[in-house]
Amino acid sequence: MVDIDLETVINFCDKFEKEYLEILHQNAQRLKVAASSVTETLKGTEMATKSSVKLEMIADALYKATQTGEERILELKKRAQRELDEKERIEGRIR
Repeated sequence: MVDIDLETVINFCDKFEKEYLEILHQNAQRLKVAASSVTETLKGTEMATKSSVKLEMIADALYKATQTGEERILELKKRAQRELDEKERIEGRIR
């Protein structure tokens, strides 16, 4: 069994979410806005349609990646928090 600092795991999850996942999510949102802007600016030309579709695809891929990462990070954080709570409960009984 590996002894890990559960608080460190929880802090890592919080930091990872703020420094990476939120930024990727924001960038995906910016790409969606850019896709709409391309369509409006170029008035439905073939170039606008192709560019808009590509931007939407990239934005969707980023969203999907962040959702998968976010689910994993949240699960890890929940598991670590449960273990920490259990550890504290047991330690409270011993005292």
